Amino acid sequence: MLLVSQCIAMAALEREESRGGHTRDDFPTMNEEWRRELLALTLRDDEVVLEHQGQPAMREDLFDLFELDELKKYYTGDELGGHRSDAPRGQRADQTEGGLGDEQQAQGQGT
Repeated sequence: MLLVSQCIAMAALEREESRGGHTRDDFPTMNEEWRRELLALTLRDDEVVLEHQGQPAMREDLFDLFELDELKKYYTGDELGGHRSDAPRGQRADQTEGGLGDEQQAQGQGT
């Protein structure tokens, strides 16, 4: 349990932003650069080692599963562009003109 606590504290001190449940008075806002960073902590020779790793972007189809209000807790305004809520009702943001929206596909229209 002490080892896990040490890992959490090390990662929290390294992450220089506030996002979701992770808040810092000295870094009160989100920084989209941290969206691309994973902090990996491993135990090597009885010592905790922290490494920065690249974070792949969330797939758009998964991103659209979340409600916009929930995503606002974790993403900056620039990162939220293209979310399904930006599209006209019944149409995904990534569909081209003339494509069927989710509601139309569910109703079997256009087939």
